Amino acid sequence: MKRRMRWIGILFLLMLLILGGRLFDIQVVRTTHFSAHNIDLIKESVAQRTETFVLDEGRGTFIDRNDAPWQNEQLAILVFPSLASSTDRIDAIAEATQLHSSDIIHQIEVNEGPFFLQKDGKLIHVQKNRAASLAVVGHGGFLMIPTSQNEQSLASHVIGTLGENDNLLQKRYPEEFNHTIVPATETGVSGLQQAFDELLISRGKEQLLYHVDLFGHPIFGSEMKYMGDGNTFYPLQVQLTLDKQIQAVAEHHVDQSHLKKGGVVVLDIATNEVLAMVSRPKKQQDAPLEGPGALNYMTEPAFPGSIFKIVTAAAAIDHLNIHDRMFDCDKNMYGDGPEVRELGKLSFADSFAQSCNNTFATLANELMAKDPTILETYARKLGVTQKAGFEGNLYKLHSVAHFPDEALPTLWGDEADKYVEKAISQTAIGQKNVKITPLGIANMMAAIARQGPVYKAKAVREIQYKNGQPFYLFPSEESAEGLAMFTYKKLNALLAKVVTDGTGQSFQTIKGGVAGKSGTAETGHGADVHKWFAGYYPLDQPRFAVVVVALDTSSGDDSAYNTFRKLGESLVGVKE
Repeated sequence: MKRRMRWIGILFLLMLLILGGRLFDIQVVRTTHFSAHNIDLIKESVAQRTETFVLDEGRGTFIDRNDAPWQNEQLAILVFPSLASSTDRIDAIAEATQLHSSDIIHQIEVNEGPFFLQKDGKLIHVQKNRAASLAVVGHGGFLMIPTSQNEQSLASHVIGTLGENDNLLQKRYPEEFNHTIVPATETGVSGLQQAFDELLISRGKEQLLYHVDLFGHPIFGSEMKYMGDGNTFYPLQVQLTLDKQIQAVAEHHVDQSHLKKGGVVVLDIATNEVLAMVSRPKKQQDAPLEGPGALNYMTEPAFPGSIFKIVTAAAAIDHLNIHDRMFDCDKNMYGDGPEVRELGKLSFADSFAQSCNNTFATLANELMAKDPTILETYARKLGVTQKAGFEGNLYKLHSVAHFPDEALPTLWGDEADKYVEKAISQTAIGQKNVKITPLGIANMMAAIARQGPVYKAKAVREIQYKNGQPFYLFPSEESAEGLAMFTYKKLNALLAKVVTDGTGQSFQTIKGGVAGKSGTAETGHGADVHKWFAGYYPLDQPRFAVVVVALDTSSGDDSAYNTFRKLGESLVGVKE
């Protein structure tokens, strides 16, 4: 019996020695090259208890003309499942975020791993004063992470939309797909996100690495690491010409004036850069490429109505004797019946100020009898026969458009109309087949205000490296020959008279003075009209060209006028 026990003891000791030797071999001798596969056991053990969470997709960003981030960086709450066991911390988060504790618990239950706390599908951001109260309870189960909050309500039609489409990714980037660009990477599908996608697209994500314990709970402290490429040059960022403050003010006035369909364009007259662009209806958050909000109506052609009389007036100033003439403004545009607004006998200048249709129909027919191309020629000189937005090549990117969704304007639908009196009359006052984008009209007003030349309108000032150093500066580009200085001066006087004595008198309250032109265009859909006002201010040294239009509305709708006036009063105080 003793002998048997001795052998059992020896066998047991041998087994311990073999096991100890094996452990020594694993943990000391071959920790970095275990087995025939040369497995690094230390790395593998760390990887086994390491989890990752994507903090930032790594896509390039936008900044405004004053270097302000278009996406505000705010604190979001990254929640781990282990938070469920800490009632005190859940209550503290609920108080800081104005969420109910049960909402937080529900989100923990439906998310298997870490997640950013949300409300109604949007990230919840914590104010700095409330973040301090959360720091008191400690960060077990949650972290406060700086994240970029996209200002979806600001210039969403200009900035554009992102989407996940692997087929589109593979088509655009066949050599990089599945390598530097991984599947499910967001790509631009509209606006500037689409136009500059190749420069902005993510080629590496920023991640949070953390270790978990036996139960899968995160180990906070030094075990948490940030992982990114640390590149100071990429991704690139796009500096917009937009002014974030002016954009916010413009959107506020559009909505406060209840402008349902249409919008605003604000141009910097000196640089021809777009400072603000607002389109309504707003985009649908859940389906931005669907519904009426999908279109940017500021780059869609529409009947300009009497705004087009500016073109007719410019041609008449240069080619007809108009100074001593009087026009019968009791007659309609065809001269064969009474006008709805009977204005009596008016001079050319008063006809422009009061927007007399018969005057400009008469002048247009006289002009077209001399030269059937004259209206088209002057429309081209003022830049409204082509796209107004900047478009050009950028290194290997061809035809980069600042307004990729901009549509072409139209003037004549049929060449034969150039010889038909009624068709000429309708064209002279911005009806028939005349359609111009609000951006194009704003561009024309800016050219008149600075007395030429006509430039392309820009939405992007430059492309910058991630550290703010310049990568590419977009040049100014002349787009039309413009008018003679004499003609510009005459147009300036006519546009000023609209506000002092004509249809724009309600804008006399804007400090510094305004020049502009009103327009009401029939749409062909019942009683619906487009209501416009296009102008610039201040008069002495014009800084802002502004166009406001309410589309498919009633003749009694004052939302466009109210928006123009409120915006003008707000812009007076903007420093240069």
